[in-house]
Amino acid sequence: MKKNIFLLFLFSPLLIFAQDYAQLTISNIKVVTGTTTIDNDKVVLVQLKEGKRKNDNILFVGSDITIEADIRVVAYQSKRSSSKSGAVKIKAVYFLSHGGKRDKRTTEQVFYLDDAREYQAKETFVIPNGLNSKKIVLTYKGKLDS
Repeated sequence: MKKNIFLLFLFSPLLIFAQDYAQLTISNIKVVTGTTTIDNDKVVLVQLKEGKRKNDNILFVGSDITIEADIRVVAYQSKRSSSKSGAVKIKAVYFLSHGGKRDKRTTEQVFYLDDAREYQAKETFVIPNGLNSKKIVLTYKGKLDS
């Protein structure tokens, strides 16, 4: 009995530590510029701790295009709704660099209790250049595993 209690106290920090992390898998990354579509077969795995940001995620690097993401996962709290209280929210801030110019987009995904924690993201960036502005579209599939 004493041995079981000792083992419980010994491994309880590991159980608590393991429950605070989630893994976001980003796959099927595509970047569209004008009529050119660039497929990136790279899979990005992001280890997320609740409430902490992970800001060194490079989603795409091309000849003159770089797209980075600052991603955070938060347990959603609501005093009015029990179904919303069990939700998980992913907040992503995307940074695009192209030819010395930058653009930024922010999105949020909310997953309620029984939702499949998968989503399809599509972000449109615009790089102003006088009359010749450039539109760059980023798409990918995301899956959150806890």
